Amino acid sequence: MKYLAYVGTCSVRGSKGIYLLSVDTDSGDMKTEATAAAINSGYLAVRPEGYVYTTFENMTFHGYACGGVGAYRVTKRADGYEIRMQNCVPAAGQLPCHISLSADGKEAYVSSYLNGCLGIHRIAEDGSILEAHKVIKHHAEDGIWPSVHCAVPTPDGKYLCVVDVKLHRIVFYERQSGEFDEAGRLQLPPPYDYRPRQIVFGRQTAYVVTEFGRDMLALHYDDKAPSILQETQRFALVPREFSPMTGAYAACVRLSPDKGLLAGSVRGYNLITTFAADEQGWISRPVYNRTAGDGPRDFNFTPDGKALLIGGQFSDTMELARVDSQSGTLETIASGFHLPSCSCVCFEKQTDEGGHGGEEYAESRRAS
Repeated sequence: MKYLAYVGTCSVRGSKGIYLLSVDTDSGDMKTEATAAAINSGYLAVRPEGYVYTTFENMTFHGYACGGVGAYRVTKRADGYEIRMQNCVPAAGQLPCHISLSADGKEAYVSSYLNGCLGIHRIAEDGSILEAHKVIKHHAEDGIWPSVHCAVPTPDGKYLCVVDVKLHRIVFYERQSGEFDEAGRLQLPPPYDYRPRQIVFGRQTAYVVTEFGRDMLALHYDDKAPSILQETQRFALVPREFSPMTGAYAACVRLSPDKGLLAGSVRGYNLITTFAADEQGWISRPVYNRTAGDGPRDFNFTPDGKALLIGGQFSDTMELARVDSQSGTLETIASGFHLPSCSCVCFEKQTDEGGHGGEEYAESRRAS
């Protein structure tokens, strides 16, 4: 199968910003189709109508003490693809490290690592992103400064789930009214240096990777009582027999499209650890897979769930690996494709009709 993948990068070692790759999971061929200038495009979110949104993970933006957020339009032309900036606006805080979208694509949620801020941005009819109309601010407690690292809507759309990596908690904000009042929280138990980093939702279960703890947590989620988020399982992402390593931090958690396979990455050890996830959300059978590249900060499943595209942040390479859904093992299809300092991987299916169909989407919006 052929797919389009969007890759965000840190602006080092010759990075061109946002990359659009074509990926063939049968042959292993990868090709850069287009690039777009973006300074530290740390995290991406894709709308299927032909838009990609990025954080500018910086300390300043146009002279202000904050990072930024950008909207880009992606179109397919006779001579290939083009990624063009639609607009950009300030983020709510400095070092914005994560962005996600509402299910209808009308809102974006931007997490700022340094200031403990979450900006809620509306997306206009033309796909451009507006300045944050609401900001949720976490505050220092007991001498610990907040750091919002991830915010995603719950599957039912009722709440926005926010992970604070330094305050060691997960907070739910009610989103349907637009007020975003706090609806519940889970304060994770000691040790407080485990640092919850990213979260994904499965079947009545949320899965969290802890950055320094290098664990995968399974948390029971009840949409009728989000304040009663309960830890049910905890697995190590690194085998016990591995020697301690400085700088070996967990980075990313992803769930396969069918929700049957869970995966988390650990930099330093260069591992992607997979787990089987059953119908009730229970996980089992950890499999520790070594990556070909160095520093798997981010990776993602292809839309059919049969392969992973893995970014080597420190080796400046991309790796494509086949996924055995039964055993959880990964088999490298291709590795060594040069791409500087990958920080985020997002997929969009490429079809004979031109993939996302940006121009067709624009016409349908004008017609309606």
